[in-house]
Amino acid sequence: MKLSFRLDTQDYLDYQLYTVSRSEKAMRKRLIGRLLFPIIYLLVGIIFIIDKNFTFVAFNLILAVLWYFFYPISERKRYENTFRRSIERNLTANAEVGSIEWGNNEIYASEKDQEARVAERDVVAIVALKNILLIQLQNKHNFILPKDKIEQLDEVVSFLQAKCTKLSIPFVDHSNWQWK
Repeated sequence: MKLSFRLDTQDYLDYQLYTVSRSEKAMRKRLIGRLLFPIIYLLVGIIFIIDKNFTFVAFNLILAVLWYFFYPISERKRYENTFRRSIERNLTANAEVGSIEWGNNEIYASEKDQEARVAERDVVAIVALKNILLIQLQNKHNFILPKDKIEQLDEVVSFLQAKCTKLSIPFVDHSNWQWK
């Protein structure tokens, strides 16, 4: 099976956001960011309770609640914008057509002046997202396949599912995944 396609900014962005959403380190960092300031506001509010200054108690309580509910929205946008800027800076305006060929026992991928040969036993999973397919490798690298740029997508998905069965690796359907 041989595929040729051109990856765009949105394909890379979907990959980056999916990867960061699955990272325990990033999830822990996001949780700390969401909880740290509300806890500080509440502790300051407790100090104002001791001083019997209930106006500042209410103010700190409101700040804590607002932070808890609105911080994830701004953080999500900040992640998206940061990744988008990075991708646009590193992605050339006229990106080359890439190709991936899955032979008998190896995968050959090429793009511009880069080539990669990977034994198919190095594939650990295939993940189907809404707009892309990811072929995940043991070395934590991934091949990105854009669904909207692949002709005969159903045949490709069937081929990949058959390879997953042959290699005893999971085919993960995360087509309902959303960046939150």
